[in-house]
Amino acid sequence: MWGSSTGDTFAVGYLGTIVHYDGTAWRSQPTGTTSCLLGVWGSGSDDVYAVGDGGTILHYDGKSWSAIDSGTEYGLYSVWGTAAGNVFIAGACSVLLHYDGKTWTSLMGDLEGA
Repeated sequence: MWGSSTGDTFAVGYLGTIVHYDGTAWRSQPTGTTSCLLGVWGSGSDDVYAVGDGGTILHYDGKSWSAIDSGTEYGLYSVWGTAAGNVFIAGACSVLLHYDGKTWTSLMGDLEGA
């Protein structure tokens, strides 16, 4: 679960579930995936990432979720950052990814396999 305020909170879960709390009610958001989602973090209400099974990375731009190629099929467990241009994702088998605002880079070498 992650939120930018009490009226802007996201939770992720089973079969691609993402729900958003707007201060009044929880509402489901379409994600386009059936992968279990395990982590969520954002730098603001229009810059949110969700990660999960099978190397799934989703990005929310304030309007809709879209898939990002992670370069791996390993499970991704958590996402965290300090700003829109400094995001980290950790996953199975020592997967560690970093986003600098332009490019996702593996910090642990080759991501082939799974």
